[in-house]
Amino acid sequence: MLLKMIKNIKKNTNINFYFFISFLIFLSFVFGLVRIIFFGPFISQKVNYGKDFWIYYETDTHMYEYQKPLSNNELEAMRTSLRQQRDYFNSQGIDYYWLVAPNSQSIYPEFLLDKFRSNKPNNRYDNFYSYLQSYPEKKIVIDVKEELLKNKKYNIPSEIRGLEGSSSSTILYYKQDIHWNYFGAYLAYSKILNELSEKHKCLKLLPITDFELKVAKSNSRLPVLKEIYPGSDINYVLSIDDSKNIKIQCPELKLVLVGDSMIATYMKKWLRLNFGEFTVIHKSIPLKEKLRRISEIKPDIIIEEGTERGMQDMFYNF
Repeated sequence: MLLKMIKNIKKNTNINFYFFISFLIFLSFVFGLVRIIFFGPFISQKVNYGKDFWIYYETDTHMYEYQKPLSNNELEAMRTSLRQQRDYFNSQGIDYYWLVAPNSQSIYPEFLLDKFRSNKPNNRYDNFYSYLQSYPEKKIVIDVKEELLKNKKYNIPSEIRGLEGSSSSTILYYKQDIHWNYFGAYLAYSKILNELSEKHKCLKLLPITDFELKVAKSNSRLPVLKEIYPGSDINYVLSIDDSKNIKIQCPELKLVLVGDSMIATYMKKWLRLNFGEFTVIHKSIPLKEKLRRISEIKPDIIIEEGTERGMQDMFYNF
């Protein structure tokens, strides 16, 4: 029916058809922008809009779990699973670490709409990490959240090549995406290297001066929003400065990352200068296949990485 109407319009009108369609699309964008400006952020089925044009997953706001702390039984079951995972890999001579990437509203809760805010400052990750402090399993966890909170308004070092003409400070997450940006990733990378280097002395943090700064055209998965929302943030990209001729630090070490894009997308080129072999195994593959691949690679170190929203999926439940 709709297709027939469009064909009739195209056939019977003297107006350029493609101009007409473009004009309708333009009007829809204008209407949406006016709707937000005059009536406030709206809520869709998948994302919620926060203050200053921040975007959050609906599950991260409606089901943020501030009001439902984990019970002692749940906490103990999680600790037991974590211990079993560590012991399983340690028995094969593999060092095992566990890292949770915070949701953006854990670092920037001030941009949530008031109706999604809670008077309780801790979420389930905080709940679990606090519980581990009385147990040896706390040494497994690489806690990046504290570092991100301390640097939530990050001052970009002036020594970085390519900074000329750019802002000297930035946030650590994309406003219109669910990931940390390159500076958030660098702070997490710093924490990872500091933890791993305690045992593996050949590992050294690549200093920020080994990078060059570029500004990409867009970072959002919703590029239209980047064009029409005045709150869009600058998308900085941190790349290794090739002029430094950096050599691999520990060619004999193998690292396996079990995770997804939070580390793999942002840090893989950096970590490949720390380790002789760096392999990513996506967290979504079945456990049996995951363990098979790890046994074939025989890594020295495994980092289990997941997001705060998916923390419950980081336990193997052997």
